[in-house]
Amino acid sequence: MWDQETFDKFMASVEENDEMRVATWLSRIAEDPSGRPEIIPVLEKLLTDKRITMVRTPVAYAEVRWNAAQAIVLERQVQNVGEPVVVIKNTFEPMGIPDILFLLSDSDFTLPGGKDWIKKLKGIREADNLPLADFEFRLGKAPKKLK
Repeated sequence: MWDQETFDKFMASVEENDEMRVATWLSRIAEDPSGRPEIIPVLEKLLTDKRITMVRTPVAYAEVRWNAAQAIVLERQVQNVGEPVVVIKNTFEPMGIPDILFLLSDSDFTLPGGKDWIKKLKGIREADNLPLADFEFRLGKAPKKLK
């Protein structure tokens, strides 16, 4: 179980609203759950966060809610609260730079050059060129694309 200082640091990152820091904390929770009941409502709120950021290394980009789903499944299991299953709708699997380049080359949609991959991915999403699906997250299993 996290001590108060660790929990406070997590809450401060959520309040700062820096999507990459939040996603990093969520990754940590997915590996080392807090065990703190007060974190569940925070994670549930983050299940709606569609901001795109780097969600893991090696570098992969997705919505913050991807990491939130993984975190809340483990937190629910550890705390024996609710069912350790989450479905997020209309999202995409984490994408690395080669995946993003493939999407750009496989369509008429182009973006100006540059190194800002998050902006590129946001532009692809805004142009409706992202392969979106619903995904189910279960404890101990890789996220499963639903039909």
